[in-house]
Amino acid sequence: GFQTLKADYFAILEGDDFWLDCRRLQKQVTFLEANPDFAICAGNTIKMYEGATGEPHRFLYWGKRADATIEDVINLNPFFHNAGVLFRNSYRGNPPIHFSSRRSCDIFITIAHAQFGKVHHIDEDYAVYRAHPGGRFSNRPKIVEWMFDIDGLRHFNAWLGYRYTKAFAGSIVKYCNYVLKEGQREGGSLSLRHRLNLHRIRASYGLVYFLLNWPRHLMSWGTQLGFTGFALVCGILALGRRAK
Repeated sequence: GFQTLKADYFAILEGDDFWLDCRRLQKQVTFLEANPDFAICAGNTIKMYEGATGEPHRFLYWGKRADATIEDVINLNPFFHNAGVLFRNSYRGNPPIHFSSRRSCDIFITIAHAQFGKVHHIDEDYAVYRAHPGGRFSNRPKIVEWMFDIDGLRHFNAWLGYRYTKAFAGSIVKYCNYVLKEGQREGGSLSLRHRLNLHRIRASYGLVYFLLNWPRHLMSWGTQLGFTGFALVCGILALGRRAK
């Protein structure tokens, strides 16, 4: 499908979802036309439950979002459901081979296009994401969904040539922390195997993140030591004056 895309922009609408605003595409195109440094323009998506309990609500919504960079997207801070997104067609019918991988999903499609520009959010409701018994993703166990995302982030880092390793490492550590902390409440108890695997992944990428931030840590420690040394010298001088 991506190989057929030749126009300037494209939007994704899966067969069981639908759009709410008949002018949404025009609004998004107008913004991208006026702002060539942006690659993505996103609106809000409503999640609606069918055949299951749950009230409709804005999906992945935390209020109006500031403009975001690819590092922000990798950290999943401004992530939006694809039903409400318009993409600038940066690949022009020649997408990376990784788009055909079973790991390719909304997250990777968004990250891959965020390489070419920033992400803008229009705080309006543009689409409905239907969660229902026939949906492929709606019925997965939570731990399967979480591990799919974590493993995906690890592969996306390689697919992008490790150019954003620090952002990916931070995102993976954050995701592991979330699952270890909230996993039992949201998806039932985690098995020992899953816990050990999550701790292993978190430790590995935590070390990578720490090493990539080593210069910043040194500067921070140097600043702290400098203030401490300055305070110590001042204290010694003050004691010397009192002794006189």
